[in-house]
Amino acid sequence: MANNPKFCAMMSRTTSIVLELFPLGRLGFTILLVLSLRTDSTTSGSSIQYLDNTPTDRPEPTPSFLYSEADLTIQEGHHAFFNCKIQHLRNKTVSWIRKSDGHILFIGDIKFVDDKRFDLLPSSGYGDWTLRIQFVAAEDDGNYECQISTSPKLSKIFHLSVVVPSVKIQGDKEIYIESGSSVALRCVISNWLIKPKVVFWYRDGVRLLDGFNGVTTNDEDMVIGGSATIVSHLSLAQADPRLHSGKYQCAPEGIKPTEIKLYVIKDQNIAAMQREVNTSPSQTRLSALILSVHSLVLLVWTVMSSTWD
Repeated sequence: MANNPKFCAMMSRTTSIVLELFPLGRLGFTILLVLSLRTDSTTSGSSIQYLDNTPTDRPEPTPSFLYSEADLTIQEGHHAFFNCKIQHLRNKTVSWIRKSDGHILFIGDIKFVDDKRFDLLPSSGYGDWTLRIQFVAAEDDGNYECQISTSPKLSKIFHLSVVVPSVKIQGDKEIYIESGSSVALRCVISNWLIKPKVVFWYRDGVRLLDGFNGVTTNDEDMVIGGSATIVSHLSLAQADPRLHSGKYQCAPEGIKPTEIKLYVIKDQNIAAMQREVNTSPSQTRLSALILSVHSLVLLVWTVMSSTWD
């Protein structure tokens, strides 16, 4: 090695300490450790120089979305969370937009929608921008956009599907019964994501309890049309105008209630009142037309009679 011209030239420019560790076992590897002390011709001292392998022209990373669930199915009345995860956001701004009407919900942390159900949750980790919709309603169904203010813009679409359970009290919305009669109301609940644990009954906003004031309630699980269904029953043994007239609500836990009105009347003409309530608009118009024609004929007959006299 000492006779190598290139090696001699290198040694003439630097003062080096060379440590050679020769063959290790059968591998025949040679480890060469060189510590070079270069003398700067313009200074009187020596310095140790290190090789910097860091590129000087590396571009800054651009913002991008990390994986998060983009399709949500939520039952009406529950909360929806859209977790938009972003890395390398730097000085860019994140906005939330409701796609159904193009309404801006948030730009950064500034709110642009007058609806208390919408809010932006504090980040649980670096780059989390979580939009929360509380107590979702059927009209919230649709797409929501998480947008980054790059050029061109970057966006991720989240879709919300709202499931609306079916709650119905069978029969007419207004029921007229005679005092002392029995009453049986039947509330059918189906098409839920989260099964209600209990079904409440209310009269004029006051909860009805089984066994009080002649009220009996019970629930049963059924399968109707291939779908899991709850049927809740409310019975009145002897309807009383003071105790039982009013607005009745069937309210499954966590589901929007439905209602009917019950009128308990002492009048013996209850059947006539029920027929009047159930009369269709076409029948009512026909009756009015017949009455008008009858009145017109009577008027003409009266005028002609007076003329003949």
